[in-house]
Amino acid sequence: MPLGSLFIIAGIIIVLCSRHKLKTLGTMLLAFVVWFCVAILLTLVLHPADPRSFGALNGHIALGVGDVVGFFHVLRLRRAKTDGIPIP
Repeated sequence: MPLGSLFIIAGIIIVLCSRHKLKTLGTMLLAFVVWFCVAILLTLVLHPADPRSFGALNGHIALGVGDVVGFFHVLRLRRAKTDGIPIP
């Protein structure tokens, strides 16, 4: 199974486990878009020898960053629930 598919499946699981599904999805998409924009700028500046593989690698990294941000967002929501802190 390709790495990108695993990241997408992990992202779906993270969103489904979250209490605030839309907020978690928005946070994950924002992290993905920000990293992908940074990756595009790096591609323009560095001029890699094989831009196609460099783009695929950056796509996988962006998916991973989105998953990590979503995981920590869900973790923060769960911690706020147990501490009694109101969630905005």
